[in-house]
Amino acid sequence: MLSKFQAKASFKSSLLVFASLCASDAQSQARPRTFFQASRALAMGDAYTAYDTGFEAVYYNPAGVAKRNKAQLKVFDMEAVASSNTYSLIKNSYSNLGNMSALIDEVANSAGSPYSLGFNFLPQFMVRNFSFGFIGRNYTEAYVHPISGNLDFYAFNDVGFFTQFGAAFFGGILKIGVGVKIIDRAEINKSYTQAEYSSGNLSYSGEWKEGLGTGFDAGVLLVAPVRGLPTLGVAMQDIGNTTLKEHRMLFSSSNAQPGNPPPLLQKINVGLSLQSKHGRGNKIFFAADVKDVTRLSQGSVADHLHAGLEVDIQKTLYMRGGVNQGRYWTAGGGLHIGMSGIEFATYGENIGFNGSRVDDRKFVGRYVYIF
Repeated sequence: MLSKFQAKASFKSSLLVFASLCASDAQSQARPRTFFQASRALAMGDAYTAYDTGFEAVYYNPAGVAKRNKAQLKVFDMEAVASSNTYSLIKNSYSNLGNMSALIDEVANSAGSPYSLGFNFLPQFMVRNFSFGFIGRNYTEAYVHPISGNLDFYAFNDVGFFTQFGAAFFGGILKIGVGVKIIDRAEINKSYTQAEYSSGNLSYSGEWKEGLGTGFDAGVLLVAPVRGLPTLGVAMQDIGNTTLKEHRMLFSSSNAQPGNPPPLLQKINVGLSLQSKHGRGNKIFFAADVKDVTRLSQGSVADHLHAGLEVDIQKTLYMRGGVNQGRYWTAGGGLHIGMSGIEFATYGENIGFNGSRVDDRKFVGRYVYIF
């Protein structure tokens, strides 16, 4: 068992390594697409691999399911995310939201301004060592380059189910978990020339590539039994890559693009967390992640780095902040009273294609009702 001094020294050394990596300012490639990001985690810089608190933990590390004792049912969980200038782009015609060509026209008229809008519906059941939930999501992201006039367009619809199993050993020092998800995804991830999108013939149903797949995740949490409970988390998401086989089931028309969406690539994430108690029922959590560690050589190392903290006051009021992708500040908070909760977050990220950097500031709102 680690001594108190050894645990603290190890944790501090890890933080120094993390800080030195954040200083990297090499040119970055486009960010790797992450299958799921929760608003609570995004307010903390999306550093959640070693933070096994709340329903959100299972999206980042299935070992987090081993902690919860009493059964809880999240009956309603709705999130909405949008870029800072999305409202100004669509305020004149909300009907454009479902019309791909009309939406592109609005974005093209404000070239250089990123657009994104998405909604998540995420009911979930959790009990000790087990979780089961539903995922319903749609998201659209568009950007017209002001010089070339080319359009980067990314959109998806997801419908699926997920479950996780976990177990704790040695009094909770070691936790392991595995997860499986079944996803039907329709996706557009494409660059268009000005001539291609100005024709006005683009439609979601015609551009979607839809596929059905099963993905597997696994994770470990190792907790040092000393003050602050330093925790190391390692998670492997979409083990062996999650292949989505062509299946026009929910979103694609008969004249949709042939083929299947690209696979969800395997990612290995490593995280550290630390907590301190202040008075009865008040806690401060710190977390840091290095995401997709097998691809650190691709672009800037800083884009793989995430860090944040959460202040928990009586499990009622939450204040959060952090750094996403090594350079974008994040912030947020939450208020939970009885069975209801409201949360908000803001974060920045790179949405550029093909190695370009396009900075986008997003805002997230969430309402949750839990039994």
